Amino acid sequence: MSQDEQLLEMFYLAADIDHLSRLAMRMCCPEMAQALAQTASDILALARISREKGLTLGRSAEEPENSP
Repeated sequence: MSQDEQLLEMFYLAADIDHLSRLAMRMCCPEMAQALAQTASDILALARISREKGLTLGRSAEEPENSP
């Protein structure tokens, strides 16, 4: 999976978790909503750092994708 595909997956995951956070808030579960919102924020921060450093999940950008 390319770096762009991994970043896109991270953005989709963060969006899904943010949606769950909003649902939790509507269900009057503010603690759960806050925890989910923080998780989404953490995923976005990780995606931003990964993009800035050119990292992919489990390997640096310089390594070929088929390396162990």
